[in-house]
Amino acid sequence: MASITQTKISSTAKKNKGQYVVRFRIYFDKDNIQFKTASDVMFWKRADTPEKKNQNKKSTEIIKQREKALKDKYDTEKFNSLLINGEAYKLFDHFDNVMNTRGASNTETKSGYKSLKNMLETFCATKNIPHNIKLNQINKRFVQDFKTWIITEAKSKSGKPLKPSTQSQRYNQFAVVMNDAVDSELIASAPTKGIKAPERGKEEMVYLTIDEVYQMRDWEKRDSVKPMLYKGFLFACFTGLRGGDISSLKWRHIVEENGVTMINLITEKKKIQIRFKLPKQAIELLPQRKAEDDNVFTNLKYNAWTGQQLKMWALQSGIQKDISSHTARHSFAVHQLKNGTTMYHLSKLLGHKTSVTTERHYADYATEDLDAIMENVYGNK
Repeated sequence: MASITQTKISSTAKKNKGQYVVRFRIYFDKDNIQFKTASDVMFWKRADTPEKKNQNKKSTEIIKQREKALKDKYDTEKFNSLLINGEAYKLFDHFDNVMNTRGASNTETKSGYKSLKNMLETFCATKNIPHNIKLNQINKRFVQDFKTWIITEAKSKSGKPLKPSTQSQRYNQFAVVMNDAVDSELIASAPTKGIKAPERGKEEMVYLTIDEVYQMRDWEKRDSVKPMLYKGFLFACFTGLRGGDISSLKWRHIVEENGVTMINLITEKKKIQIRFKLPKQAIELLPQRKAEDDNVFTNLKYNAWTGQQLKMWALQSGIQKDISSHTARHSFAVHQLKNGTTMYHLSKLLGHKTSVTTERHYADYATEDLDAIMENVYGNK
């Protein structure tokens, strides 16, 4: 709960020599202490004249009003809430606002928040927590219990326990929702602060070798696969595009420059521009060109149904791997590294903000020969 106290701070300005201001200390807990200084309200240290006494009297009234306003703002009877028109905001109302805002231009991001919302609703139902729970009722106990539930009880759509990477991702999204509530002044502090996300762990990455990519491409019954799914998935294997970027790719993103076919787009998820020459294997997969603002791969949306179609296609073509739409991106990255592409250049091809992200995902697949590097630099000298 928040408590508010005052401290006198001496003025350092020459024009206000001999005066002080008041700083409010707002204490929520040991990890969250805020300070607000009323730097425009001056007090005389020695009020030895009627004018100085009158100024101190007026300043005292102003400070009393500001302290009362702070106490009205911070609901000290509850966990850590700020009141909005006398009412604390509901968790799921705020969640919907965040989901619609952050997912406004990215269907993949919005889908992730929808999954998190479903998990929160299931968690609340399991723990007999009312669906209309207020933001100010989300304390550290709630957060810790939710984190434990994500690790031990939460299930994927297929009914399986969540992978460590998904556990970490969902918890971090929940932390974003709570931080957004602080930024919007709906609560005074984030209850997720100080509680670490579940460990991502080390998971085996599913990727296709280049021979397996060609095996799926040349499967004798490939006509049984939906044409746009067939072309879109393989196009991603040769370009590294995310599923969301494949679904939203427009013909204006495929450009001809001096007889060279290029891809030039800003990625949907990270808003980073990628621009490079398309390999002939990718060009051969492009459908017949249409209007500039038409989708390249018409009506291709990655979902549970297309996921099952991808798995069936792989299995029927003789590949015993549990693939997904993201397998194409992983395959592209591994092929690049195994053929000598540096982490820096791979990060540019994948549209990562820095090569640190690329290294976190793909460092184990780099094939640089460290002995050869040392020999090249120093030789036998």
